[in-house]
Amino acid sequence: MKKKILRYLLIISVITILMLPVIASAQGNEPPQIDLTADRLVELFDQIKTWFAQIIFILGIACILYAAFLYMTSGGDDSRIEKAKKTFIYGIVGIIVAMLAYGIWDAVESLLT
Repeated sequence: MKKKILRYLLIISVITILMLPVIASAQGNEPPQIDLTADRLVELFDQIKTWFAQIIFILGIACILYAAFLYMTSGGDDSRIEKAKKTFIYGIVGIIVAMLAYGIWDAVESLLT
């Protein structure tokens, strides 16, 4: 029981110490002004699209690498080879979706402007 209490106190102390710069920087600052114009909104959506595409692209590559690992460690087991093939196809589809995210966004943006 005493060890649990000490552990919780240590965790709370570390979190408090890590939060001190954030608390100190909040003193005397004015809230940020929000400038939401049409150009800024398009830029925001463009950034969201870029993050989405990058995450999907990375996940697609990770799926392909995982499929290669499954295939190499299958040892001739047909069920594991099929699982590796399906995972590989999912990875390819993920990469295609990531590439289409750029193309579709540019097409929609050119239609709207």
